[in-house]
Amino acid sequence: MSSAHKSTASALTVCIPRSKCSCSQAKEITHVCLGCYEGFCSKCYKEHRRQISSVVECDINANDMIVQAIHSSVLEYGGDRGFNPVKLRDQINAFHDNMILAVNDSTRQALCSLRKLIDERNDILIDLVEPITELGSMEDVKSYVERNQQRIVAELRARNDRIEQTSSSSVRVSVHCAPATDWDHLIELEQSEQNGKWGVVGPVSIDDLHFERLIQGHEPIKRIDNQKIGRAIAASDRHVIFVRNNDELSIVECNRDYQTIIPMPRGKNVSDALVEVLDICWLSSQSVFILLSEAQIFKFDPSSKTPRLVSEIRPPGGRLFASCTSSRNTLLLSFTGEGSCLQEWSPSDWTLRNQWNAPISCRKDQKIRSIRFSQSGSRLGVTLSNDRKSDYFEVRDANTMQCVWSKRIPAMPCLGPISLPNDKWLVGVRAYHLLFLLDSNGEVKSIQLTSAGKSSLQNITMLKQSIIVMRTAETVIFFDLLN
Repeated sequence: MSSAHKSTASALTVCIPRSKCSCSQAKEITHVCLGCYEGFCSKCYKEHRRQISSVVECDINANDMIVQAIHSSVLEYGGDRGFNPVKLRDQINAFHDNMILAVNDSTRQALCSLRKLIDERNDILIDLVEPITELGSMEDVKSYVERNQQRIVAELRARNDRIEQTSSSSVRVSVHCAPATDWDHLIELEQSEQNGKWGVVGPVSIDDLHFERLIQGHEPIKRIDNQKIGRAIAASDRHVIFVRNNDELSIVECNRDYQTIIPMPRGKNVSDALVEVLDICWLSSQSVFILLSEAQIFKFDPSSKTPRLVSEIRPPGGRLFASCTSSRNTLLLSFTGEGSCLQEWSPSDWTLRNQWNAPISCRKDQKIRSIRFSQSGSRLGVTLSNDRKSDYFEVRDANTMQCVWSKRIPAMPCLGPISLPNDKWLVGVRAYHLLFLLDSNGEVKSIQLTSAGKSSLQNITMLKQSIIVMRTAETVIFFDLLN
């Protein structure tokens, strides 16, 4: 590619009378390359494009008209759908940066370990050398070392030889990934059908969902056993993420048969306990999960698989984080304690937009258990407790927090909720293995799940508009209500 050729191989299809390609067959020009404005026949243009692409390689030019067209056509959908070259480029570059950071950190730790071993051997050898008595000052020490450096090294080596001859141990570099890693396929682009074996793309009616499949006796489409304790769970269009053993994240990708397990980061000191994630939500505007602990918030990109602290958000004085939910470019947070507030944050710059205090957020004798946006983002589902024998579920206007309708739940403690079409909601009850299907007309339908004695319900989420995912005490279960 000449220096005059722009880093694009996009072309315009043209019809220019009597204009011929320079190839041997002299066919009519059908394409004009926008990188060099030369004309080609169809066959020659494809060869020209191949040559240009091989030269520019990793340069995915966001100003390329084809890239712009592909990129803009999928922006309105958000999430992980479609083919978005700019987003894919950014994810690949993020992988590179994270790998470099990880390699640098691992190298630094290995060098520190090596330095420690050298220091330990240093102390042993120095203690074996007889003190030098003919020195009268620090200047004498410097002069002595300069005159006798080779002899000192030889004496230290002689003692080190005796240590090595009597030692049964050895030290070597052990790289735990490279020998078993196919580096040519460490990161790849994969194409998959949106209408795969899990869920759908497109609008779903409440009449399309078969809730009887949740009733005891029906088999799930997927079951993940032996997941230890944990409650927090959430889903995007492509991933389900949940907590296992209270200090690890497990990621399940649609249409794959394995899961990825990631330890949560430690605190400032190595001895600190691992961060316990209490709630999770999907932030579609940034394609990240929000991880909520008692006092910290993390962003988690399922592509790079690295939690990153959001230092701009801290719980208000005397409170701890309780629940989170997001819709488009809005993050909503609730907090522990009676009469706690609700906060609305802007994830684009992590600024506080709004705060509702009691009695708008909740009554002063109530606690907010959990919050979830509706599918449209215009409503907010809130589960409330006042330490009596039942909880309450409210649907509110997401902009004003005014209650639109509410229902008493004849059991507690409530979990979820999950927004469904036609202003219906699914609310669970922890440990009872019980779900309630609620609507604005006052109907409350009870759904009894598998035997509570086997594995008690801990939380629920929805994947791809039709798959209910249940987190039990030791299991994660997937039920497809549509296919």
